[in-house]
Amino acid sequence: MSIVFDISCQKELAPLCLTIMKAVNKGRFVTCEVKSRASKSMEQLGYYHGVILPRVRRFFREDGNEYSLAQLNTFFNDLFFYREEEIAGRLIKLPRSKSGASKDEMAEFLEKVLRWCGEQGIEIPEPDKTYFLK
Repeated sequence: MSIVFDISCQKELAPLCLTIMKAVNKGRFVTCEVKSRASKSMEQLGYYHGVILPRVRRFFREDGNEYSLAQLNTFFNDLFFYREEEIAGRLIKLPRSKSGASKDEMAEFLEKVLRWCGEQGIEIPEPDKTYFLK
Protein backbone atom coordinates (compact mmCIF):
# COMPACT_ATOMS: atom_id res chain seq x y z
CA MET A 1 0.00 0.00 0.00
CA SER A 2 1.27 3.46 -0.89
CA ILE A 3 0.08 6.77 0.53
CA VAL A 4 1.32 10.18 -0.57
CA PHE A 5 1.21 13.11 1.84
CA ASP A 6 1.70 16.67 0.65
CA ILE A 7 3.13 18.50 3.63
CA SER A 8 3.41 22.26 3.46
CA CYS A 9 3.48 23.21 7.15
CA GLN A 10 4.04 21.63 10.55
CA LYS A 11 0.36 21.10 11.35
CA GLU A 12 0.04 18.82 8.30
CA LEU A 13 2.61 16.40 9.78
CA ALA A 14 0.18 14.82 12.25
CA PRO A 15 -1.67 12.54 9.77
CA LEU A 16 1.66 11.38 8.35
CA CYS A 17 3.04 10.56 11.81
CA LEU A 18 -0.15 8.77 12.80
CA THR A 19 -0.10 6.63 9.66
CA ILE A 20 3.56 5.71 10.18
CA MET A 21 2.97 4.83 13.84
CA LYS A 22 -0.01 2.60 12.98
CA ALA A 23 2.00 0.71 10.36
CA VAL A 24 5.02 0.25 12.63
CA ASN A 25 2.80 -0.91 15.51
CA LYS A 26 1.42 -3.60 13.18
CA GLY A 27 4.99 -4.80 12.53
CA ARG A 28 5.17 -3.37 9.02
CA PHE A 29 8.17 -1.70 7.40
CA VAL A 30 7.71 1.89 6.30
CA THR A 31 9.66 3.67 3.57
CA CYS A 32 9.48 7.45 3.46
CA GLU A 33 10.59 9.48 0.45
CA VAL A 34 10.99 13.23 0.77
CA LYS A 35 10.76 15.45 -2.30
CA SER A 36 11.13 19.19 -2.15
CA ARG A 37 9.45 21.63 -4.52
CA ALA A 38 9.94 25.31 -5.24
CA SER A 39 7.94 27.46 -2.87
CA LYS A 40 5.29 29.89 -4.03
CA SER A 41 6.61 33.26 -5.03
CA MET A 42 6.04 36.57 -3.32
CA GLU A 43 4.83 37.86 -6.70
CA GLN A 44 2.10 35.21 -6.75
CA LEU A 45 0.97 36.15 -3.24
CA GLY A 46 1.20 39.85 -4.05
CA TYR A 47 -0.97 39.44 -7.14
CA TYR A 48 -3.53 37.38 -5.20
CA HIS A 49 -3.72 39.64 -2.13
CA GLY A 50 -3.04 42.97 -3.84
CA VAL A 51 -5.01 42.62 -7.08
CA ILE A 52 -7.43 39.68 -7.16
CA LEU A 53 -8.95 39.86 -3.67
CA PRO A 54 -9.52 43.66 -3.71
CA ARG A 55 -11.18 43.44 -7.17
CA VAL A 56 -13.48 40.63 -6.03
CA ARG A 57 -14.31 42.60 -2.88
CA ARG A 58 -15.19 45.67 -4.97
CA PHE A 59 -17.39 43.51 -7.23
CA PHE A 60 -19.38 42.17 -4.28
CA ARG A 61 -19.54 45.60 -2.64
CA GLU A 62 -21.16 47.03 -5.78
CA ASP A 63 -23.93 44.44 -5.34
CA GLY A 64 -24.41 45.51 -1.72
CA ASN A 65 -22.48 42.62 -0.16
CA GLU A 66 -19.65 43.43 2.22
CA TYR A 67 -16.91 40.84 2.64
CA SER A 68 -13.50 41.24 4.20
CA LEU A 69 -10.40 40.18 2.29
CA ALA A 70 -9.94 37.39 4.86
CA GLN A 71 -13.47 36.11 4.19
CA LEU A 72 -12.84 36.11 0.45
CA ASN A 73 -9.54 34.28 0.96
CA THR A 74 -11.37 31.62 3.00
CA PHE A 75 -14.05 31.40 0.28
CA PHE A 76 -11.44 30.73 -2.42
CA ASN A 77 -9.55 28.28 -0.21
CA ASP A 78 -12.77 26.33 0.38
CA LEU A 79 -13.39 26.23 -3.37
CA PHE A 80 -9.92 25.55 -4.68
CA PHE A 81 -7.23 24.99 -2.03
CA TYR A 82 -7.97 21.91 0.01
CA ARG A 83 -7.01 18.27 0.21
CA GLU A 84 -9.40 15.38 0.46
CA GLU A 85 -8.99 12.70 3.06
CA GLU A 86 -11.09 9.66 3.79
CA ILE A 87 -12.22 9.63 7.41
CA ALA A 88 -14.56 6.93 8.69
CA GLY A 89 -15.44 5.98 5.12
CA ARG A 90 -16.35 9.53 4.11
CA LEU A 91 -14.39 11.87 1.87
CA ILE A 92 -13.71 15.08 3.79
CA LYS A 93 -12.33 18.39 2.46
CA LEU A 94 -9.52 19.69 4.65
CA PRO A 95 -8.19 23.23 4.16
CA ARG A 96 -4.58 23.60 3.11
CA SER A 97 -2.14 26.26 4.08
CA LYS A 98 -0.57 28.45 1.42
CA SER A 99 2.45 28.98 3.68
CA GLY A 100 4.26 25.96 2.26
CA ALA A 101 2.56 25.74 -1.12
CA SER A 102 4.76 25.12 -4.12
CA LYS A 103 4.99 27.56 -6.99
CA ASP A 104 3.09 25.06 -9.17
CA GLU A 105 0.32 24.63 -6.60
CA MET A 106 -0.04 28.39 -6.22
CA ALA A 107 -0.11 28.85 -10.00
CA GLU A 108 -2.86 26.24 -10.30
CA PHE A 109 -4.81 27.92 -7.50
CA LEU A 110 -4.50 31.35 -9.14
CA GLU A 111 -5.62 29.95 -12.49
CA LYS A 112 -8.74 28.47 -10.88
CA VAL A 113 -9.53 31.72 -9.05
CA LEU A 114 -9.10 33.74 -12.24
CA ARG A 115 -11.33 31.32 -14.16
CA TRP A 116 -14.00 31.67 -11.45
CA CYS A 117 -13.71 35.46 -11.59
CA GLY A 118 -14.13 35.41 -15.37
CA GLU A 119 -17.26 33.26 -15.06
CA GLN A 120 -18.71 35.82 -12.63
CA GLY A 121 -17.86 38.76 -14.89
CA ILE A 122 -15.21 40.12 -12.52
CA GLU A 123 -12.48 41.86 -14.50
CA ILE A 124 -9.02 41.16 -13.16
CA PRO A 125 -5.97 42.74 -14.83
CA GLU A 126 -3.56 40.30 -16.41
CA PRO A 127 -0.61 39.40 -14.20
CA ASP A 128 3.00 39.41 -15.18
CA LYS A 129 3.40 35.88 -16.58
CA THR A 130 6.24 35.14 -14.16
CA TYR A 131 3.57 34.66 -11.48
CA PHE A 132 2.52 31.48 -13.23
CA LEU A 133 5.85 29.96 -14.13
CA LYS A 134 5.84 26.32 -13.20
